[in-house]
Amino acid sequence: MITIFKSFWANLDGEAWLRFLIAIAGLGLAFAAAVFSSAARESGNMLATAIFASSALFLAAVVGLTTVPYLARRVAATRVREAALRVDPRGHGVPGNGASDWHCRPEHGQ
Repeated sequence: MITIFKSFWANLDGEAWLRFLIAIAGLGLAFAAAVFSSAARESGNMLATAIFASSALFLAAVVGLTTVPYLARRVAATRVREAALRVDPRGHGVPGNGASDWHCRPEHGQ
């Protein structure tokens, strides 16, 4: 059991997990600011409403523009890597995935 845990821990991508946790924390703060904005609106404090709402939008935008593209690139790179493993070394695709039979279809007009 300990060796399974050690191998799992060794295969973790630390930077991606750190960015993911920072994104979750940032979105949590943005949600809290949005809730405080609603509370400030109910109490009639328009300045606090504007400040909390603006900070919620700013935090969500920062997370969306910094962390999400990084994580999306990581997922795309993993998918490309996995797709490369499914290709036959002779240049043919694995049967059934559509890549091996593309040349067998007749051309239009023939």
